[in-house]
Amino acid sequence: MYKSLLDAGVPTIIVDVLCNWYSKLYYAVRWNSALSAQFAVFSGVRQGSCLSPAIFNVFMNVFIRQLKPLGVGCISSLFLGCVLYAEDIECFSNL
Repeated sequence: MYKSLLDAGVPTIIVDVLCNWYSKLYYAVRWNSALSAQFAVFSGVRQGSCLSPAIFNVFMNVFIRQLKPLGVGCISSLFLGCVLYAEDIECFSNL
């Protein structure tokens, strides 16, 4: 994530703050009235954060830029290799 954000032109100070924030990510699971012990999370973006879609888009852009030159996609002459929305990803291929 750090490299992707820097490559996208996000200022280093903001990337440092985000990395610090994300390095302290802990969750607990609630089931009915029971709550699990907290556990550390080392991947993904914060659920419900207004920054999460933007961070996800910057990170996924690396994947899309590597996929497009491969020319693997479908729909006639239109490249359609993947469709992304939030955390939903669909990959298409005519192989």
